[in-house]
Amino acid sequence: MDAPAEHVVDEWLASGDVAKLEQLVLDGRGHLLKEKTAVNAASKEFLRGLTVYQSKIDAIHKAVEDGDVRRVKSLIDRQQLALARDSYGNYKQDLDSSQTMN
Repeated sequence: MDAPAEHVVDEWLASGDVAKLEQLVLDGRGHLLKEKTAVNAASKEFLRGLTVYQSKIDAIHKAVEDGDVRRVKSLIDRQQLALARDSYGNYKQDLDSSQTMN
């Protein structure tokens, strides 16, 4: 998936389209929101929590790399987080097939 143009991201911020902003982060493109500001209240709130949200995604990826199924389970409190990509657009959900997340 190609990154959206900067003016498109700015439109999402202006309109408070948090779903699209969140998908941008989940697609590994949260860096496009760095140093952005917003007037829209919903977008402002989203941007305020962005660092924590990205840190959680990073922690999930680290736990997967370490094979720590218990930690992965504890960190994934929303299904979308299970599909989050890193900044290179890669999934990190490649746990050893002998380890299940049930």
